[in-house]
Amino acid sequence: MSGSGHYYPMELVRAITMTWLFAGLRSNEIARLRAGCIRWQHQGKPIPGDSQQVLTEDAVCLLDVPAHKTGTAFTKPVDPLPGQAISAWQAVRPEQPKAADRRTGEQVDFLFSIRARAISSTYINGTIIPMLRQKAGVPASDVRGVITSHRARSTITSQLYNAKEPMTLSCKPGSGTARPNQRSTTRRSAQTR
Repeated sequence: MSGSGHYYPMELVRAITMTWLFAGLRSNEIARLRAGCIRWQHQGKPIPGDSQQVLTEDAVCLLDVPAHKTGTAFTKPVDPLPGQAISAWQAVRPEQPKAADRRTGEQVDFLFSIRARAISSTYINGTIIPMLRQKAGVPASDVRGVITSHRARSTITSQLYNAKEPMTLSCKPGSGTARPNQRSTTRRSAQTR
């Protein structure tokens, strides 16, 4: 249930939660994702999200992120879990009217929209996190402070930074695919953000 007392479909809640946990985005960026923001690639070529010819672990999930706090729109490789959850939500998502994006002013088709309203950027902190904390018996704060949506963002960044073969969007001309990159490149990018 949202803070306004509305119940959201489980596919919507799951897609928001998986995106929050595994995409490393700000809550505002999640709330402003567009319908159709997930694309799949295998060996540098686009494939349909429901392709039976390529296993999920062999495909790269790409997420189109709208313009944000510090820059322009971009595409990033993400774990397949949010891609699968977003695809499941899009499969049952009712048609919604376009709405104005407060940051850009454009009329857009928000992915996380229901009953002609986009979810609030406070939905994760105000509803999802308290629901998950209660279910897991976790307190509202710990030694690092209040548990907020930004905690998952920094956790994902740390995991990518510490991974043996961190993933980053390839700069190889014409490929547009994700590939392992050298650790030093990832460290520089993490420090500049």
